[in-house]
Amino acid sequence: MESNNLTFNSDFAKEISIKHNFSNHHDLTHIERKNLLPQVMIDKDFFVIRLGQGQYKFIKGINNYYHPFEKIDNIKDWSYKKNILDELNTSESNILSVINNQGIIQDFLYGDRREIPNVYNAHRTGHTFKYKLKENEITCDKMQIEIDLTLESRGRITVFEAKNKFSENFAKYQIYFPFRKYYDEYLEGKIKLTNKRDIFEVDSCYVQRKEIDGISVIRMYLYTFSDKNDICSIKLLDSCEYRLIPN
Repeated sequence: MESNNLTFNSDFAKEISIKHNFSNHHDLTHIERKNLLPQVMIDKDFFVIRLGQGQYKFIKGINNYYHPFEKIDNIKDWSYKKNILDELNTSESNILSVINNQGIIQDFLYGDRREIPNVYNAHRTGHTFKYKLKENEITCDKMQIEIDLTLESRGRITVFEAKNKFSENFAKYQIYFPFRKYYDEYLEGKIKLTNKRDIFEVDSCYVQRKEIDGISVIRMYLYTFSDKNDICSIKLLDSCEYRLIPN
């Protein structure tokens, strides 16, 4: 980390992972929470960003890349009839299905559980783009992006990242990369509004789920980026905690 050349590839990542007992090199290059960073990186205030095509780079300034979850003041007890497949497993896709089927997503995003958005399930995609991270300009080449869920209603696109655990912070790229993908595709004319009354916008929803005293607790955070080119321009729009109470 003392070198001026802080870019490395997946082969080097695998070598370092073996040397320092990481289970695989993704544990080094895809660190989603600040507390999972190796102590040597914390001490030197470095983190790893992905550049696409198997390329990575060390960047200084950990707090610029990881965002703390805000305190939630709005807490709702949500009475629901548990369906036979609800929470049958603890996958992210299952909990997203539950909160969609039970109208929680609709309540949180639209204020009306009767809203019926268009649903696009989990997928991987690629995107080439540039973005700002403080004084750094980052170029991503065919970056692989994972999207857990996408909803669209009246021109508003919401991308989802879901985790079956509570954490104190997250890497901003998890919600910024999908946000940026859709925003760029609109500017490029690939996404076209068909209704003149619709207004295009993109936001990102982070969902966390944890079982507490036998009850599923869902925490939802809605974010946007005030400058689409700047990953540090993250802004909280809304948040709510739902406590699922079977009736």
